[in-house]
Amino acid sequence: MVAPSFVAFWQNEFVRSAKQPYDSKLREARQHLGPLEATSNLVYVPSLLVGGTEDISNVQRMGARVAMICNGDIATQVDAGPATGVVKAIEPYEDDRGRMRLRLLWDTNGGSVARS
Repeated sequence: MVAPSFVAFWQNEFVRSAKQPYDSKLREARQHLGPLEATSNLVYVPSLLVGGTEDISNVQRMGARVAMICNGDIATQVDAGPATGVVKAIEPYEDDRGRMRLRLLWDTNGGSVARS
């Protein structure tokens, strides 16, 4: 058991980890980009799901809501994409609710997308 209660977990693990992360990539991103606001996420651009690399130069700040929507778009489309396809481009668009969304454009002439 990590903590005796949810409150203890929240204070001793979640909040502490946000302030002093264990993860070396997160520490490196903090050094590179500075402190992260509660309304922001760090994302890899391009996404690791479409062939991006875990390099600090590929890490950017993005609003948390937008990051979750965009990462959801990418993950859903990679999962449902053609087995022999490769993402050739990512096209941003605005949906009927005014949210920025992403559409993956596929090349189905060979290759493969990294799938988890």
